[in-house]
Amino acid sequence: MRTAATRCATAFWDGAGIPLLLACALGAVAVAAVGALPLVGRRIDPELIRRD
Repeated sequence: MRTAATRCATAFWDGAGIPLLLACALGAVAVAAVGALPLVGRRIDPELIRRD
């Protein structure tokens, strides 16, 4: 267990949650990639997006 000194107190870091954190991060990236698939190959017309 490592400690990190903060201004208020000492924080104790536990590495047991790192695999869960990595799994959640990879899951979020996978969901974003699957959500972006419908946009692959589409031509987006900038004229339709512009707001004058």
